Amino acid sequence: MGCSASLTLSVPADAEVRAAVGTGSATVTGLAGPVRVTATSGSLVLAYLSGPLRAVATSGSITGMTGLNVPAVIADVGSGSLALGLDSAPGSVSLAVGSGSGHVTVPPGTHYRFDADSGKAVHVSPGLSSPHAACLIAAKAGRGGLPIVYPG
Repeated sequence: MGCSASLTLSVPADAEVRAAVGTGSATVTGLAGPVRVTATSGSLVLAYLSGPLRAVATSGSITGMTGLNVPAVIADVGSGSLALGLDSAPGSVSLAVGSGSGHVTVPPGTHYRFDADSGKAVHVSPGLSSPHAACLIAAKAGRGGLPIVYPG
């Protein structure tokens, strides 16, 4: 006998939101306040966010390809996939993918300082890295790879 539940919450756009999912998925959209979401085994879907973002999936996926205008982002996937498309340049980005793969796009023409693991799993587009850039990306990736690129 399996049990399931579906829940929709509406909160003020500038509210701080903290959500945790055991097994399943969570979609978070249309918020300007800080967002902290976690999934033990499942997926996190993020869209139209403009506050600080922290998303963690132990086993599963984090996807945010539309409307991410966040000032800071922390995204961590233990085993699974990470796909983020940043519409504006966060001042601080921390990315980690353990066992799995990721793909992150940053706005065209933006530049970042990088603190990336020493392995070859983190791939940075030519021209994106600048030691004098104001914005920082810290990135770690296991075997699957983590390209950080301009769109297109």
